[in-house]
Parts: sequence; C-alpha cells; structure tokens
Amino acid sequence: MPVWASILIGVAGGGGLFGFIEFLISRKDGKKGLLRQILDKLDELYKRQDKAEKDALRTQILLMISDYPHEHQEILLLAHKYFVGCKGNWYLTSIFENYLKSEQIPFPNWFAVSGSGKE
Repeated sequence: MPVWASILIGVAGGGGLFGFIEFLISRKDGKKGLLRQILDKLDELYKRQDKAEKDALRTQILLMISDYPHEHQEILLLAHKYFVGCKGNWYLTSIFENYLKSEQIPFPNWFAVSGSGKE
C-alpha cells in the first residue's frame, strides 16, 4: 500500500474516531439536560400538588366551620392536617382562632407549637 493511502486512511480513521467521541460526549450532555428538565418538571408538579392539597383542606375546614360547627373532632382533625401536616398558614389562621374561641375549644398544643395560633 502506498504511503499516501496509509496517511489518508489514518486521517479519515482518526477524524472518524474523533467525530465518534464528540458524538458520545454531546449525547451524554444531551441526556443530562433532558434529565434535568424532567426533574424540574417533577418538582413543579409536586409543588402544584402540595398547593392543591392545602387548598382542598382549607375549603373543607371552612365548609365544616360554616355548615357543621359542632363537629369539633372532624374540624380539629382537618385543621391538624392543614396546619401541621401541610404547614398551611394563610387567612384560615384567624378564622380558625375565632372558631375555637366561639366554640370555647381550648387551643390545641399543635396549633400553638406550629406558630399559627396563640397560647
């Protein structure tokens, strides 16, 4: 085989090898980017789900206070899940405090500890 043919094959083979290595690197980087996008989307979905759960609990508590104010145990269970489990602390705090006072229910320990209520 002539020298020029060996050089040509070497250059073509080397270029092909470098091209293949470049392809593998860019493919791996692309996968990392795709994985990051998927993880970001999952984080966003989890945040939306948490917000939806808080909203639903808040609505349930407000309805129970409005329609069934003497169902103390159920309201307290919902409130515990909202204030402690979901760390809810929006406008419902003052409404729940007023409910406890109007029904002459002592403030639960978890309500005072959560920082939402007053002792």
